Amino acid sequence: MDATDSKILNLLQASFPLTERPFAEIAANLRLSEAAAIARAQSLAMGGPLRKIGPILDSRALGHTSTLAALSVPAERVDAVAELVNLFPGVTHNYLREAEGKSAPYNMWFTLHAKDEVELRATLSEIERQSGLKVACFDATKMLKVSVRFNLDESAEESDSICGAQTSAARPVRGIGSDPEHTPGLASGEIDDKDTALLRATQDGLSICAEPYAAVGALIGMSGEEVTNRLARMLEAGVVRRVAASIAHRSAGFVANAMVAWNMPEDRIDEIGNAFAKRKEVTHCYARKTAPGWPYNLYTMVHGKSKGQCDRIIAGMSKATGSKDFIALYSTRELKKTSFHI
Repeated sequence: MDATDSKILNLLQASFPLTERPFAEIAANLRLSEAAAIARAQSLAMGGPLRKIGPILDSRALGHTSTLAALSVPAERVDAVAELVNLFPGVTHNYLREAEGKSAPYNMWFTLHAKDEVELRATLSEIERQSGLKVACFDATKMLKVSVRFNLDESAEESDSICGAQTSAARPVRGIGSDPEHTPGLASGEIDDKDTALLRATQDGLSICAEPYAAVGALIGMSGEEVTNRLARMLEAGVVRRVAASIAHRSAGFVANAMVAWNMPEDRIDEIGNAFAKRKEVTHCYARKTAPGWPYNLYTMVHGKSKGQCDRIIAGMSKATGSKDFIALYSTRELKKTSFHI
């Protein structure tokens, strides 16, 4: 991967143009031909860091719910428990995590999505039944940042467009026990059957070709113009966070990551969470419910090119905000990673 590849990936992560020939626009930014930009993207997708290009969905805006869950799994049972957890289609991420400098009661952390709270609870109960282990849940109460972007072009100026600094004011999110009237998203009926068909056709990625919107439209009986118009409307409504590339961060050189759980005074969560969210190394920032023996109520995902870099980032976050009570849970093994599917 050379410097031009890095520039292409940065542009693709920021936004994939909703135009008839989006790679022509990407190419023009880099003084490449359209064919050269497509060829490079195809190469990056074949065993490289480019996972896919397409709509990145907000599951909650689509009416779904989710939770962060954790298990305490004996070392000799990790593989067996991971296998049963991963069989549930609502599990999108599952990691073994190891605490840095502190003992932690949980070592397997997974994200579970469901169409509603009834299904969510039933799935968690079934995981408990099959594993014989107690599941701890840490439901989100506020979302302060979700922006998974990695700056692959070190020569580029670190701007919001390429460095994952997309932030927003803290807002409630729907979880177990939350108020659905305060859940952001479209009003009932605004997503029609054709929208759903489009999202399903694109959720594993668009074709990397000159006219990707026309290509997917041909599969579901739409013109390329209708595809881009519908995606633009769903972007405006918040159902689609953005149309962009998803990157395999380890393949891109970001081999270390830590989920940092912070114990914050409730009246400072918005202040400190928004300060954390402004940092380009933080891809996720959520306020979450606590559990007995686990007082942490603010979570950040920190990525770096080494564990030492992550350590320095976390130390800087702690110093800048005066936040001393935290636990850094480093990923030691990726057990499952996929996207939310409707």
